[in-house]
Amino acid sequence: MNHLGSKTLETNRLVLKKDTDGDKELLWKYMFSDKEAVKACNWVDFGSKEEFLNLKYEIPNNVYNWTIWLKDKNIPIGGISIHHQEDDYYHAEVGYSINPKYWRLGYASEALEKVLDFLINEVGYERISGEC
Repeated sequence: MNHLGSKTLETNRLVLKKDTDGDKELLWKYMFSDKEAVKACNWVDFGSKEEFLNLKYEIPNNVYNWTIWLKDKNIPIGGISIHHQEDDYYHAEVGYSINPKYWRLGYASEALEKVLDFLINEVGYERISGEC
């Protein structure tokens, strides 16, 4: 396996990237403050903006977790990540969630296609299963 971490990936309409502290205001505004989206997508309910903004985390190179951003509007609309990895078997399970306001527009398929290409051709997974 050639673990590269959650490096930034781009499609025609999307940017897939790991979160930074500079993204937190937009992540709160467009994703985690929307209680209906939090419930529909099974995202963590942080309760308050302050709690979310104080969150600290770092993603190691063998963990893959991207936020899906609309390229033309620079807003986050969901996420895609590996939920389960079996490096000995070259297997990974990918899951995604999109804010319901952006369903049925092909964003999940577009993000998934890019992530599959990356995981197979750059990281070295041979088998990918999915969850949505």
